[in-house]
Amino acid sequence: MKQVADANSIVKIQKNLTDYSPLLKVANYFDGLIVNNQTNLNQQDMVEITTALLTNRSSAGELQALGFSNDNVNTDGLSTVLDTISSFDSAPKIQYLILNRNPLPDLTAWTNFKESTNKQKIGNLNASVLKNKDGSRITEGKTTAPQTLKGTTLKVPYSLFSEYTQANDPQSENSYAAIRAYKNDPDWNDDEILLKYYPDDGPLSGEIVPDASSDSVTTTINSMGEDDNTWDVSQVNAVDANYSQTDDYPRYLMQVSPADIKDIISSDTYKKYTYLMPNGKISTSVPENVTDADMLNIVNVPTNAKEVKIRVVVICYSPSSSNESSTYTQIYTIPIKQKAVTPTTPTADSSSNSSNSESITADTGQPKAKKQSVIYATKKIGLYNTPNFSAKTRQVWYPKQPRIYRPMFKVTGYAKSTNGTPRYLVKDVNRESKTFGRTGYVTTRSAYVSPAYYQQKSGKVTVIAPHGINAYQKQNFTQKINHYRQGQVLTVKKIVRHNLTTRYVLEDGSYITANKKNAQSGRVAMATKVRTKTTVNLYRDVNSKHHLKSYRKNTVIVIKGWDYSMNGAKRYRVASGYITANTKLVKVIK
Repeated sequence: MKQVADANSIVKIQKNLTDYSPLLKVANYFDGLIVNNQTNLNQQDMVEITTALLTNRSSAGELQALGFSNDNVNTDGLSTVLDTISSFDSAPKIQYLILNRNPLPDLTAWTNFKESTNKQKIGNLNASVLKNKDGSRITEGKTTAPQTLKGTTLKVPYSLFSEYTQANDPQSENSYAAIRAYKNDPDWNDDEILLKYYPDDGPLSGEIVPDASSDSVTTTINSMGEDDNTWDVSQVNAVDANYSQTDDYPRYLMQVSPADIKDIISSDTYKKYTYLMPNGKISTSVPENVTDADMLNIVNVPTNAKEVKIRVVVICYSPSSSNESSTYTQIYTIPIKQKAVTPTTPTADSSSNSSNSESITADTGQPKAKKQSVIYATKKIGLYNTPNFSAKTRQVWYPKQPRIYRPMFKVTGYAKSTNGTPRYLVKDVNRESKTFGRTGYVTTRSAYVSPAYYQQKSGKVTVIAPHGINAYQKQNFTQKINHYRQGQVLTVKKIVRHNLTTRYVLEDGSYITANKKNAQSGRVAMATKVRTKTTVNLYRDVNSKHHLKSYRKNTVIVIKGWDYSMNGAKRYRVASGYITANTKLVKVIK
């Protein structure tokens, strides 16, 4: 068995077993275990197999895969596997969890896991060609709160789609997601031929999205023709609900921010262009705002439609190889608000603003954050004068920010709206903000706010604060003894509490912050060099206001760190200033 262990083997079982006890005795010697095509496998069997694979392992190692494909694993089974893996305090990371051809219409358990403190224990999920128990294609998934149709356009907050927002988060370096309208038609994700090219015996199992979906800008900003030199920006962040099925695969959409658009069309290459705007007019200057980056526009919706479906596909690439990927998809049904048949009395907790996504669905659970603790907003939220959220009671919007700039609040109490929805009573503790010191009410929903400080020890943490962090001799952050720059990985000995916050204790006994805005659990990949794909400008400041010089195409530039502009665009910090981090303009190289 030592030879088996030294071979780092992934063992795949394809034949149906009636007794798993012999497998449990040897699973600990494998570098990965895939158990497919089982008719007798139950949740307890999955717990025992997972436990046997992880027991007596070092957390310093990494397992390549754990798989249960075509085993009739349902949503409860997925939760069971994730809970089992989470229960191990010390175990190697599993690079791929493979669950192809299973009845998994709702992957909420996975997205919740990736928002938890255990998220580093599994790299990626692969769940393609999902099928119902009877073998038919899955055509249903999650259902959102009803949305309002205006004309033939349905505006929906991206924040409703947790898989999409997680994968497209600036901290998700190796994954992205795309959206398309869905009519229950077969797609690449449903095709058995996919698994012939990407079998279940390794991390290559996954989906290749049609080429058009991989470009986050040019799928929605298209040249009108070589002669007129006009960019079409009229359909930014839009998917067509009434697409033609003459093409094999309808167009996928990547979320596009105003910063992305401006980075592309402001470059010297395109200064001669004009722009077709959403209102149908031609602009001769670079448009400042052609889209609300937080909203998905579903266009050409029939006026008599009762619902619209979309499909979110998530692609996760291996950090070590761009050829290795994993894929999963989530179908969403979006009901369209219908005119009331019987009179109803609106409550003060209803908002007419469709972008107030935090109050779309009532959360009747109890608040989770303790009084005097600090939370931060992971998505766009509002601060309100009363527990009854409406446009009239709203003081201010806090837009979604990159992790290092998320707004923080101290929880000072709890309240409930008139319909029983719990709220946090908070104080704004963002010292650099004009809203510092304001008090009011915010949502308690964990999808929108979470603790700003880690609550559990992590073996390794990466400094992500642009200007680094300090280490101190004392727990109250006195007697500075060291400074750690952005990108440095530190070993943590334990975590301690200090007033409203927590501190990490390093191996040398010094204390650093456990604030999630400054340090991130695990190792965070950092670009060290980029090669320019076109002319790229160097600016003295992160907001690109003070131009210093330009780099020619194919110039290699050393990266010292990263930061974000005021509008959320990622920038690389280099010698003497900042350059864009837009992947259409620069390529990360080793």
